[in-house]
Amino acid sequence: MRVALVAPRRQRRGGELRSRRLAEALRRRGHEPIEIYLYPPRPDAGLGPGVDEVCLDGREGGGMERLGLDPPTARRLRRVVADRGAEIVQVSGGKTLAYAALTLCRETAGPRLVYRSIGEPDAWFRNRRHRWLYATWVYPRVAAALSPTSSGGSPTTSE
Repeated sequence: MRVALVAPRRQRRGGELRSRRLAEALRRRGHEPIEIYLYPPRPDAGLGPGVDEVCLDGREGGGMERLGLDPPTARRLRRVVADRGAEIVQVSGGKTLAYAALTLCRETAGPRLVYRSIGEPDAWFRNRRHRWLYATWVYPRVAAALSPTSSGGSPTTSE
């Protein structure tokens, strides 16, 4: 199975580390994971390059991203996922969720989108525009969602 794991940037943090461990586990089981990062790593990233990774070189908070999404970054994400023939796209965090939902999953035959929450989802509902965007365009495209538990146990799943 070809799986794209999308995270904001290569760095030594929760969601990114979970994506890396998942990529390693999938590879050991004979699958074809690719790690995709929206933004370049910072100098103090603390996480080395993966076996198969692509950085989209997006500009965090720059260009059109201040209004939502940066079209060149969205086009690069769509192209990489299509070129690799990903059947599943797992995103870690709200920004990656918005990029994937709005650029990859327009068609019903596109890759299945899995959202792995890495924090408090309320942060993405900060105003009426965001609530409308996520309720109307983002969440309807999610095939499954994983959420960390407050007790530190296994994540909860919703399909």
